Amino acid sequence: MLHRVHAENYHEPCIVDFPDETVRGARVAARIRSWLEDGVDAVMLQEVSGDVMTAVREAVTAAGMAIGAVHVHSYPRIPSFKVATATTMTEMSEHLVIITADREATVLAAETFAGDRGKGFLAVRAGRVLYASTHVSYGALGAPQLAALASFVRSASSENSGGVAIVGGDFNAEAGVVASGLGADFALADLRDEPVTRPSATGSGATIDHVAALGVVCTSARVPIDESLSDHRPIFAAFELRVSEP
Repeated sequence: MLHRVHAENYHEPCIVDFPDETVRGARVAARIRSWLEDGVDAVMLQEVSGDVMTAVREAVTAAGMAIGAVHVHSYPRIPSFKVATATTMTEMSEHLVIITADREATVLAAETFAGDRGKGFLAVRAGRVLYASTHVSYGALGAPQLAALASFVRSASSENSGGVAIVGGDFNAEAGVVASGLGADFALADLRDEPVTRPSATGSGATIDHVAALGVVCTSARVPIDESLSDHRPIFAAFELRVSEP
């Protein structure tokens, strides 16, 4: 979920239709609520501003119509505009967010990666599943981050969710790099026949967002093309826990 400051700094076209950031935040929050109402178990977001996070929290946990729980990791880095910019934002902070339909879900870890104060992972346990939302640095910094993420998820899922984990996010790398970095025990959702997750106005774009499963089977994955609220497209993935016969 593109942070407005990053969007302004790098001239991302997706914000052109939303000069008022409160409108975009409200649209994001409404969409997430609709996903939960349609039966989605978890939504994992990256680059979430404080303003958007507040809008999402209000939409998901509003008194009398709460539909889920919002879990947050706040980065120590606060994004800032490169040039003076008129903005409707009030909270510049940046966060990783996981929204779970399970209101009893608990946070297992919230970490910022060493060497990048604006990247990290958030891990939440909901029932039998560990969900981890991550944003990984581009290039050489990404390799040790993937290794640390994979190590944590293996250990924590074994201890807290019976070895079942789903990891999703912006990996800033294509599938082969991510699969190698996480390890052979993680299975990436197959997005080869889907639209790219990071479109480009000047080229074909690339798929640098992924969902990886540990101890659970991905039965379907798709990348919808619809109203642009971010510079990345969402991934919808379904999973099935297959229990071996004794």
